[in-house]
Amino acid sequence: MRHFGGFLQYIRYIKKYSAHTVRSYKTDLEQFFAFCSLNEEADEAGISHQQIRSWIVCLMDSGETARTVNRKISSLKTYFKYLIREGHITMNPVSKVLTPKMSKKLPVFVREEAMDHLLDDIQYGTDYEGLRNRAILETFYNTGIRISELIHLKFRDIDFDQMVFKVLGKRNKERMVPLSQDFASVLQQYAQVRQQTFGLDPEGWFFVNKKGTQLNPRSVYRIAHHFLSM
Repeated sequence: MRHFGGFLQYIRYIKKYSAHTVRSYKTDLEQFFAFCSLNEEADEAGISHQQIRSWIVCLMDSGETARTVNRKISSLKTYFKYLIREGHITMNPVSKVLTPKMSKKLPVFVREEAMDHLLDDIQYGTDYEGLRNRAILETFYNTGIRISELIHLKFRDIDFDQMVFKVLGKRNKERMVPLSQDFASVLQQYAQVRQQTFGLDPEGWFFVNKKGTQLNPRSVYRIAHHFLSM
C-alpha cells in the first residue's frame, strides 16, 4: 500500500470527505490488502480483478451482506481511480468486477450524514457505559455484525495482537473479522475499562450491561436508537 497515505490525505483534504467516511475507506482498504498479503501480493500494480473477485467470495462466504460488500467494492474503486489519476497504474482492476445483487427486501439504513454525526460529533463519555456504547456502534459500522452475533462476543474472541476478532454466525459458522487501527483503539479503550469494572474472564461476554451480565437484543436496540435520535 505504497500510496495509501496519500489517498487518505486526498479524500480528506481535497475531496472534503468526512472523518467518518475516511475511516470507512481506511478500514475497507486495510482489510482488502490484508487479504492480498495472505496470497503474497499486496502491491497495487499487481492486483488483478481475479483477486478482487476472490475477496468478494470470501466476504460473502463469511456472512457479509451484499450491501456491506458493495460498499467495500466502492472503496476499492475509488482508491484505484486515485492511483490512475496520479499515474501509478494504468488500469482499474475493479472495473471488471460485478457487484453482488442487493436484496429486494427494503433495508433499514442510516444516512451517511447521520453516521458522521453519530461517530464524529457525539460525546459518549469516558465512563464504562459511554465507552461501551461507542464501541458497540463502531462495531456495527465497521463489521456489519448482527445484534445476535454482537451480544455473543466473548473476551477470547478479540485478538488485539493479531488484529482480528472471531464471530460466531448462523449455523455456528465462524468468521474472522480484521480490525483497523482506529477500530481496535476504540475496542481496547472499552476493554480496559470493562476489565477494571468487572474483571477479566476470557470466557466472559465482551459487551455487558452495568451489572456485568450479558446484554440482550432489546438493550442493544435501545442504545442504537437513543444515539441515532440525538
